Amino acid sequence: MGDEDLFYPTEAFLSALRDAMSCTGLQGVRDRIKGALATMDVPGDARGKPRKRPALLLEMKKALQARTEERAKHYVKKILESFLEEKSNGISDIDLTRWRDYDEVITDSLWIFQRRDRSGSHSAWYWGNFVPQIPRQLMLMFTKKGDWVLDPFVGSGTTLIECKRLGRNGIGIDIDGKVLEAARSSIESEPNPFGATVMTFRGDSRTFRLSDVVPEGGISLAVLHPPYHDIIRFNGIEGDLSGIGSLDDFIEALGQVFENTIGVLRPGGHMALVIGDKFSRGQWYPVGFLAMQRALACGFSLKSIVVKNFTETKGKRGQSDLWRYRAMAGAYYVFRHEYIFIFRKPSGRRPKLISDQKFPSAERAGVVETGQRRQIEGLVP
Repeated sequence: MGDEDLFYPTEAFLSALRDAMSCTGLQGVRDRIKGALATMDVPGDARGKPRKRPALLLEMKKALQARTEERAKHYVKKILESFLEEKSNGISDIDLTRWRDYDEVITDSLWIFQRRDRSGSHSAWYWGNFVPQIPRQLMLMFTKKGDWVLDPFVGSGTTLIECKRLGRNGIGIDIDGKVLEAARSSIESEPNPFGATVMTFRGDSRTFRLSDVVPEGGISLAVLHPPYHDIIRFNGIEGDLSGIGSLDDFIEALGQVFENTIGVLRPGGHMALVIGDKFSRGQWYPVGFLAMQRALACGFSLKSIVVKNFTETKGKRGQSDLWRYRAMAGAYYVFRHEYIFIFRKPSGRRPKLISDQKFPSAERAGVVETGQRRQIEGLVP
């Protein structure tokens, strides 16, 4: 966003809006709104925080089109507040008095990204990295400048690069020393306009003593992008989650990371889990929802579930026709999505878990035939 897209209010602009609030009659209010619009391209003693011009002009248009004096003044009052006041939700830097300005922030639960961000130090050299837009969106929604972000699976350093771009401090852990060295190089080459502190450590995120490196006040946001069980085998290092045998064992190991993470999250802090399911031997395994259940068992409450698209993974690149044929031949659907589960650490008492609540069993609900029960139980941690 360039300076030409920003409007800094002048005294003439603010004065015209104040006059609109004090005058009587709908036409009088409209005349003064038009007067305020006329000052927007006139040089003056600009002061106060800026607004994005498109969002501001939309609000001015709504005020002009209001059919009653009361409604027109309502819009004018909101415009004045956007320049003179601030309103925060206490979690992020979003100023709610000018919420329309944050057109970059996604508020829907379906995220569609046509291509990954490859700007700056971001690249796709690492087999299991995710698009930078994910941690960026999460940080914009759940952190403020200067907050601390934890990444227990550093990989190529995507989250920590975004920390530097947004002025968030970051701590990253990875079990693979070679990958971590490459990630450090990428992170260090990214400019640091806000002077963020970024630290990386080699270790197993299940057992790493996070309390030794997390500053007082705790972590505001943890962003986890673990292996999707054994879909990609990353290395032969002991403790690598992609090499853990059964799905049950994988979920339990991931749960140990959750337990380690919740211990350093501040009360009211958030943990985001980016994960997908797997398809093996003709069966779909709901890895994401099993991991969600394990996180809830740690004491988290569930804040949101986001579904994100992916168009082409590294393993399927250039093979869309092959996978389309396989789907028809095997009568199944090709993965085109993954999940982002967003959890919150409660500020007070432990939340009521889904497992504590009374739901009819799958058998009683007629969903699962008795003969299938043993197979399903093998998937539940």
